[in-house]
Amino acid sequence: MSSGNKKWYTIFGLFLITAIVSAVIGIGVNDVDKAIRGDKNDQILKELKEIKETVKIKKETGQDIEPDREEILRLGEGVSKAFENWEEDQKRIKAPELVELLLAETEALYEAGEYYKALESVEKAYRVNPKIFDVVNWYGRAFRWVGDYAQAERKLSDAIDLAGNDKDLAAAKGNLAGVLKDQGKYEESEKLYRESLDIKRGAYKPNHPSIATGLGNLAGVLKDQGKYEESEKLYRECLGIHKKVYEPDHPYIAISLGNLAGVLQDQGRYEESEKLYRECLEIDKKVYETDHPSIAIDLGNLAGVLQDQGKYEESEKLYRESLEIKRKVYEPDHPSIAIDLGNLAGVMRDQGRYEESEKLYRECLEIHKKVYEPDHPSIATSLNNLATLYYYMSRYKDAKEYIQEAISIRVKTLGEEHPYAIDSLKGLEMINAKLAEQGE
Repeated sequence: MSSGNKKWYTIFGLFLITAIVSAVIGIGVNDVDKAIRGDKNDQILKELKEIKETVKIKKETGQDIEPDREEILRLGEGVSKAFENWEEDQKRIKAPELVELLLAETEALYEAGEYYKALESVEKAYRVNPKIFDVVNWYGRAFRWVGDYAQAERKLSDAIDLAGNDKDLAAAKGNLAGVLKDQGKYEESEKLYRESLDIKRGAYKPNHPSIATGLGNLAGVLKDQGKYEESEKLYRECLGIHKKVYEPDHPYIAISLGNLAGVLQDQGRYEESEKLYRECLEIDKKVYETDHPSIAIDLGNLAGVLQDQGKYEESEKLYRESLEIKRKVYEPDHPSIAIDLGNLAGVMRDQGRYEESEKLYRECLEIHKKVYEPDHPSIATSLNNLATLYYYMSRYKDAKEYIQEAISIRVKTLGEEHPYAIDSLKGLEMINAKLAEQGE
């Protein structure tokens, strides 16, 4: 009945912006440039592109990005003004310069973790011109970031239709496959991931990193279906490419090791999994500073496989180390902190320390309620975890209240056939059975 927090990686491609220049009788392109773009907007565009790259580097090296995030938001005021000018005076012009500016803002906001603001930005770009591949592709991805899978699916389907070359087509199919995977539509997701990988094999050289990404994505959805043998094979192939392309201590090799460790863990091959997770951790410790988020993730993954082996004391210690790092790196209400609170609560629960577990699960839920919309799947996960805890504590009425809330969200956002929805529905059956035994 419990829902674990799994680490998984999907590397999304970035795409060149396709500029479409159009004019309307009576308004020349130069007039549009002056009204929509101008020297000030050129400077904003330049700064957004630069700060996006700065944030990416800082994230990789564990540096504070809060000043950059604030600067992105400040620059966004200028972008909003440019959009307002377009709405007021030039709405009939599909201004490529404004689209480029809005997409630059979207990418910068994404890197800074401002997913809802990124969605607002790309929505404006879509209003300016809904026929550009990059706009529609980013729009679909943005809906996925905020958990609106139905909209994400629609927009990414449109992006597939707009793709003008094989690389864009492979990227769009892969992104749509990810959304389908999130919804538990594993067969459809697998089909698209296979199509995306086949296209990539034709578009790139054999050991290109994009092929490794395709292999890893396909391996992930196979793992989710319990097709462990093929998943493991593909993860090993992905790791093989990364070892050919990158230096031994490159972060992508650590990612591949972690993914392979995960599929071994799911097969109950805990010692092999633990060994790979430790290798992954050692690489990241060489690459990053002590307080880097990647090290925190590695510690959490290693803690998970130790928990599976009943090594609760060491597992708890590592979960606490992971949480400590994330509290240093992120704001108090960051979703990554919620994940660690949930993981730590789980190992407390497994040790019978229910009061401590409940406190942590509630902290996790409060963060999710602050950062997500009411029907976000992560809120359902927190509710489901609390229901599971109350079941263990024989507080069946409380368990029923929380599991019903979780079911309501999961059925609405994921559908009745999603494994998480099925998991919660089975949990409700178990709780009702216990209540019936008590005559309630």
